Amino acid sequence: MKKVVAVVAVLSLACLFSFASFGADQKPAAAPTPAPAAKAKLLPNPTGEAFAKAREAFAKKDLKMAAAEIRKAAAVLKQEESKASEEVKKELVATEQDLEKLAQGVEKDEVKADKELATVFAHAHAVLARHHIEQAKTAHGKKATLEAAQHVKAAATHVDLSAAAAKHTMPEASKKVVSAAHAEAEKHLRGTGSTHEELAKHIEALSKKITLLQTELNKLKAQEAATKK
Repeated sequence: MKKVVAVVAVLSLACLFSFASFGADQKPAAAPTPAPAAKAKLLPNPTGEAFAKAREAFAKKDLKMAAAEIRKAAAVLKQEESKASEEVKKELVATEQDLEKLAQGVEKDEVKADKELATVFAHAHAVLARHHIEQAKTAHGKKATLEAAQHVKAAATHVDLSAAAAKHTMPEASKKVVSAAHAEAEKHLRGTGSTHEELAKHIEALSKKITLLQTELNKLKAQEAATKK
């Protein structure tokens, strides 16, 4: 009988230690991770995609496909005309015509070098940068800060693409302005702060650099035209 009691006592102690150990091993449930702040969508960039595909097709000698992609980009510019100011609308119309002329030249196998595509594409990106920065000014004036930030981001992206297409090295001061515009726009798109007034400063600074870029591209275009004569 004493042995039975002793066995029962040992088993009871073992159970107690087991439950105590189980409780000690349990960690408190982790607090749920807060959901990230909603991020506004970036504006689409169909011209950038079309230009990239056009250059890829041109490199593969698929001239029909290259011309089709160039015309896709031209169609996007045409759609933007109704949203643009009178001054920018003229630039969009002229660029659309340049793209159609390029597409025809590609189809006829008259365009012999990728550089000819790149030059026209660089100008198109610069005009779109001008269009978006003007849209940013309009939205900012209406206190539509998020919409303004979307256009600032789009404008800065087109500046980058324009400079890359033209193989134009922007001055360091211009690079800093473009980089700062990207960062400022992203703050608003992420909802992480900054102010309506601060965004205005970046809109004006970027606008000036876009004007400078367009001036430089026009110089390069004139030089290329003079070389062909």
